[in-house]
Amino acid sequence: MTFPQDLDGARVAVVGLGTSGRAALEVLGTTGAQLSGHDAAESALDAARESGEVPAGAVLRAAA
Repeated sequence: MTFPQDLDGARVAVVGLGTSGRAALEVLGTTGAQLSGHDAAESALDAARESGEVPAGAVLRAAA
């Protein structure tokens, strides 16, 4: 999967931090975008934090 490289500075949100959401954050982390990840399950947020797949600087938040 590839993303355009012109996302530098763009704000990008990923909703759902399961396997696919974490992978999307990892790939998007190479584009220079400002990333946030959201999930309703606290366990998914914890798993994302522990996975090592979430780029430094990405903000993870609980979604209602």
